[in-house]
Amino acid sequence: MSKKDTVTLNGVVKHMTAKAILFHSDFMKDEVWLPKSQITVESEDGSEEYKIGGRVYVKVPEWLADKNGLE
Repeated sequence: MSKKDTVTLNGVVKHMTAKAILFHSDFMKDEVWLPKSQITVESEDGSEEYKIGGRVYVKVPEWLADKNGLE
């Protein structure tokens, strides 16, 4: 497994700061902070614009998904 492998998750942006988003998915027990520098976020309609409460797809490096128990 290489560092470039990613995991795509579908969920909701619960909160955001300049550097991170607070993300939650139906399969997750708890919310998790994800650094914007390590992820790609796309709204369900395919745009790069997203807001708090909006459903999104988040591409997370596999190592970060493993670290946060997202797989």
